Amino acid sequence: MTDNIPADIIPQEDELTDAEISAFLAKSTFPVRVGVTIDGCFQSQEQVDEIMGSANFFFRAFGVFLNLEGPEAVTIADDYAGAISKVERGMENAPAISATEDGFGNGLAMSIPVLRNGGLKTHIVFHSNLARALVCSDNDARGIAIHTLAHEAGHAHDHEIESLNLPGVYGSYIPDYKEGRLFLLAHKCWTEYIASHLSSRWGTGDYCKSYSDMLCTMLSTARERGNAALDRYREHRDILNVEREVIDAYALLLDRGSYLVGHIHGLGKSVLEMAPEFFSLVNETAWFKPIFERYEANVRTLHESYGKWSGIQVFEPLKQTFESLLNAGGIFYYRTMMDDRWRIGLNKPRD
Repeated sequence: MTDNIPADIIPQEDELTDAEISAFLAKSTFPVRVGVTIDGCFQSQEQVDEIMGSANFFFRAFGVFLNLEGPEAVTIADDYAGAISKVERGMENAPAISATEDGFGNGLAMSIPVLRNGGLKTHIVFHSNLARALVCSDNDARGIAIHTLAHEAGHAHDHEIESLNLPGVYGSYIPDYKEGRLFLLAHKCWTEYIASHLSSRWGTGDYCKSYSDMLCTMLSTARERGNAALDRYREHRDILNVEREVIDAYALLLDRGSYLVGHIHGLGKSVLEMAPEFFSLVNETAWFKPIFERYEANVRTLHESYGKWSGIQVFEPLKQTFESLLNAGGIFYYRTMMDDRWRIGLNKPRD
């Protein structure tokens, strides 16, 4: 059973006996009765059984190191996007979710927070191709699959922490438009940071390089993409569409950057050490350098007090960093003397 399993998952490098494996997994917080469902085209029932057994094994193994008391179900599906849409979340005011699909990557797994009888649970959904990789002979593909599952386990752990420290944060609604928008950006960014931090021990050797390359492309094209969105406003006059496009151009830098930075911090390393090309580009980009430095300080501070928070006010510094980032991209929020409604202003960067 322990063939081809990274040594960090099992405490000994040598193959363990069945009794030792059972003793190891007995420490897991992952519930024994979590339902694992699988839907798709597979070679045989034997392959289905192997995949389901492998997925269950890894989540139980991760549960030795993380708090995985919260998962209520695991769904493996060929139709990943459809499976996500079918999850009953139990929240009236939750923002819409969908499979990540953009010019910088496509998502293959998601840990969805759901409310059940007033308590926070997690429904983990992942693409069947990822599940197939768990049992394939390609070491690189299997390593990516294991790390991805570990990342989702990190999200499930975080749901348990937030259910204690920030009760009601999922499913609640912030009526103030600006505050709600900035909180969603800051909170999403943090959740990817902490999931990446918690799962860093299971990362693959080329993880930092691949994310660094992607972020360099995102950063080097952010101004062009953001300014193009501002220019299109003259044609369609849809201010909310412009806001969404500018957020895609700029705010995603910190959201996707959290996968890299959280991973690096989890390893006890620095961005300079593990992603020198991205670090250099950040320092060469005058408008982004101070924002990135603030962001990195923000997430370090959040991590230092992780598990001891008393309210969502802990996200204020990170919210302010996101507001500065949107300002740098040409979006600002303002009120007039006429009423208290927030309005969105545009100010195209000139650098």
